Amino acid sequence: MKMAMDHFMFEGTHSAVRAIFAQHLKEESFEKDSVVCRQTNMGGKLYIIDTGNVEFFIDSMPVGDQASGGVFGELSLVYGIERSATAVCLTNCVLWSLTQEDFRKIQSRLNMEALDNSYRQAQRTLSGLACEVLLERLEYKQSGIMLENLHSVSLLGRGTFGTVSLVRDKKSKKTFALKKLGKTNLVKAKQGSRVIAERNILMQCHSPFVIKLHATYQDDDSLYFLTEFVQGGDLMAYMIEQGR
Repeated sequence: MKMAMDHFMFEGTHSAVRAIFAQHLKEESFEKDSVVCRQTNMGGKLYIIDTGNVEFFIDSMPVGDQASGGVFGELSLVYGIERSATAVCLTNCVLWSLTQEDFRKIQSRLNMEALDNSYRQAQRTLSGLACEVLLERLEYKQSGIMLENLHSVSLLGRGTFGTVSLVRDKKSKKTFALKKLGKTNLVKAKQGSRVIAERNILMQCHSPFVIKLHATYQDDDSLYFLTEFVQGGDLMAYMIEQGR
């Protein structure tokens, strides 16, 4: 339970959340070379490694491993997406698992705690700021770059719902990343509202730590996000490599 509580998703939680963990974590044993979960399968559990070592493969290529204290599988539960990697036991392993239903209970508790903290913070902020300052908003402005003026240079990555390409604006010669999402796949997976939320959040963010959204487009088949091109690699692969 301490391993899970120390994981970034559960920092600062109160006794009610700890009680859910104590009640619902299940011990599971796996022999060496056993497959815990497979890439592209829908995830129903997250796992915490008690003993042993687990290696991860994407498209049959090893991308990292985790030992005691490692947590994996939570992305499938959070976002309702397919497993991003296959997990194989390098040794005999003892894992603790948490089902999606129990995970949602924890999320609900965390959300209530976060809302309560946000409300208290907002009240403190309101007491020290004029209403006129709070009402000021940064307006999002499209870059003015036309979709038809973007020339595809290379493919950067491929995901569940589409692709990300390196593109160059024919007029300014500047390079960007263009995410293309297929409408049919989004509708089938009931992910339309999530894409809209992603767009709205990016439009409101003005931070050096959040990727900049330059423009959005759509045609009959696809939605497009034109963002800055950041050459740091894939975040999920980096997290796996770092044992996070």
